[in-house]
Amino acid sequence: MKANGISDVGKIRQNNEDSFYCSLETALFIVADGLGGHSAGEVASSMTVEHVSNGKPKNIDDLLLLISEANTKVHNEAKAVGNDMATTISSLILPEKNQVYIAHVGDSRIYLIRDNEIYCITEDHTPVMESLREGLLTLEQSKRHPLRHMLSRTIGTHPEVEIDAINIDILSGDIFVLCTDGLSNLHEDYEIRDIVLKDISEANIISKNLVESALERGGTDNVSVVVLIIEDSDII
Repeated sequence: MKANGISDVGKIRQNNEDSFYCSLETALFIVADGLGGHSAGEVASSMTVEHVSNGKPKNIDDLLLLISEANTKVHNEAKAVGNDMATTISSLILPEKNQVYIAHVGDSRIYLIRDNEIYCITEDHTPVMESLREGLLTLEQSKRHPLRHMLSRTIGTHPEVEIDAINIDILSGDIFVLCTDGLSNLHEDYEIRDIVLKDISEANIISKNLVESALERGGTDNVSVVVLIIEDSDII
């Protein structure tokens, strides 16, 4: 495996409320986008990423349990200090060869680039995207909807949270991109694919190119990217 993570405050925001984790040693990769403002989002995302990464999950059950525990911690902290802090989380673990496991809440995303095509593995937890999936909105309507950034599911908002769990068989050459919406809001999926395919040799180059593209398009939000490249040695 090759992997690299980058986070940038962007060109508009004063604080970076994103957090990420990228470890080849533990084969755990996370992005989280904090919500709440006035540093509350930063607390929520960093608290969540720290709890999950410190737990060193060995499998999907461990990962889901740690995210659930993080939800409780953030929810209790928000009540204690009297704010509405919350965060998204998109996480990926490779506990054994041939498969990755994904756990996801919110509208950060995990993409898979395979055979020159891009697939968004996660689903955004927003009322607008849910309406799109139910056929109540068109794709173009969803892109212009005034409530498109409102979340229906986050870490910390409620005492309990539903977590999407996904497993994927991997192939040599697969590239996973975990990102906050500071990247995905400014790019179509095919544009992310094209940036990745410019240079697929090194994860640090891919992540740098993705963040730089977001900044070139205005950097309207914090942007965080973690890139994972699957190699022959990761496959049995």
